[in-house]
This record gives sequence, C-alpha cells and structure tokens, in this order.
Amino acid sequence: MKTVPVSNARQDIFNIIEQTIVNSEPIQITSKKGDVVMISLEDWSAIQETLYLLQIPGMRESILEGSKESIDECKSLIVLTKQAQKDAQKLEACGLENKAKDLLKIIKETPYQNPPAYEKLKGDLKGFYSRRINIQHRIIYEVYENEKTIKILRMWTHYE
Repeated sequence: MKTVPVSNARQDIFNIIEQTIVNSEPIQITSKKGDVVMISLEDWSAIQETLYLLQIPGMRESILEGSKESIDECKSLIVLTKQAQKDAQKLEACGLENKAKDLLKIIKETPYQNPPAYEKLKGDLKGFYSRRINIQHRIIYEVYENEKTIKILRMWTHYE
C-alpha cells in the first residue's frame, strides 16, 4: 500500500483520488494524530458486500463449493448450481421469484450492467459477483467469459 504524508496529500489530493479509483489500490495517508486509508467507493462497497455475505453462517463455504461444481453439472447459458436450484424454490415460496428472474435476465444479457448495482466480492471470494434481490437475499454469480456462461452459485443468502 502506498503511503503519503498528509501535507503531500493536501497538495495533490486530486491525483491521489484518481490513483485510488483507477488502480483500485488503497492509499495510506499519515499524520501526527494517526493514519487513514483512502479507498474508492467501488472497493468500499465490494468490501461491505463481502463482509455481509461472510457473516452468514456457511455462506462462504457454500459459494466456494458451488464454484467447484462443473458447468456440465448445471443448466443452460445461465447455469444454476444444485444449491442455487434449491434457493430458487425458496424464492418462489416467498414471492421473490419474479424479482430474481428479472435480475437473472439482466445478468444473462450483461453481467456487469450497472444499474442495477452489483458488487465484486473480495478476499477468497474474489471473482464472484453479488446483486441484491432484496435487503436480505442476493444472487451470487461467477462469469465464464470464454464459455459465455454465468454460473449462479446462490440466490438465498439469509440463513434459516
């Protein structure tokens, strides 16, 4: 992580902001009273989404397990892991099926379309994306560019 004294940061704030956004790298700004870290809003949102998902018991393991499932074991251009297929039944039972289908349609056409907002997950969930179905539930997916396939890993992210 790049470190910049606050006096230099004050003089070059616009370049520091630009570097943080373009490089997606945090910058530590030091001062006598303590240090701060500057990160882009995109990275902040991704970290928050990753932390939200990680606090749900079993979610990390479920996402990583789903990512290991072969595409051949799934269905069509948008493929659903076995867990995502179970999640779809839960969404149907609670009336969120249409909202999920609308999001899946957008994801199928353009997985990186914004809006609706999506988050790139961080840490060992890097390479996965999350979109909100509602305040509790998300569609977690992985994009296979070469195969032109989207693998849906989870659609029900609130623990029972």
